[in-house]
Amino acid sequence: MNPHGNGAASAGGRRGNGTGDGLARAVALFHHVRRFTYLSDGVRDPKIVAARRAGACTGKHLALRELLRQEGFSAGVETVEGDFAAAIPISGTMAPDLQSMIAEAGVIDFHNIVRLDWKGRSMALDATWNDALIPYGFPVNDDWTGSGDTELALVPVRSHGLVEDVIAFKEESLARLSREDRIRRGRFLSLLSDWIAALEAPRSTPPEGGTGANN
Repeated sequence: MNPHGNGAASAGGRRGNGTGDGLARAVALFHHVRRFTYLSDGVRDPKIVAARRAGACTGKHLALRELLRQEGFSAGVETVEGDFAAAIPISGTMAPDLQSMIAEAGVIDFHNIVRLDWKGRSMALDATWNDALIPYGFPVNDDWTGSGDTELALVPVRSHGLVEDVIAFKEESLARLSREDRIRRGRFLSLLSDWIAALEAPRSTPPEGGTGANN
């Protein structure tokens, strides 16, 4: 598998091998994947996520895991359970329904992060949020330089450990939620993805005398 997408081959300069100063390469790969747009649309295949440079926590962290392993690092994907809405800051630019769901919280999710083993310690890497979310107070982790854990996108109430087949485990975990919780989660992630997509949409300048309404 080669989930480099566009530009990862040059991210961070020379190839690392998981030793010595190779951690700089891991940092570069982390930020490469982190900059992919957050998009929750059910696509978790890391090849697709890397090719389109957009995905949610599972696809993005699977892509990061594979990139790190290709460079000789020891990395796995951990699943942590928690309330995904509770840690998200509210913005007045969000749809009212999304703001209400964040305020109410209670969106149970099984969130994925990467565990990177480095010199006898395990670092938690969360590459969920892209740079467009920096002005809105999201824990984007754009300042991570390889020292310690990154900030997680949610507060875990429990860890389900590391598994190799992350997609299957995620599907099994979600299937155990009540129908109501699954519907609420799906609605929340759809609204959140729509808001983020709108932030990144190109803004054209209307021609002189025009309103731009159809641009």
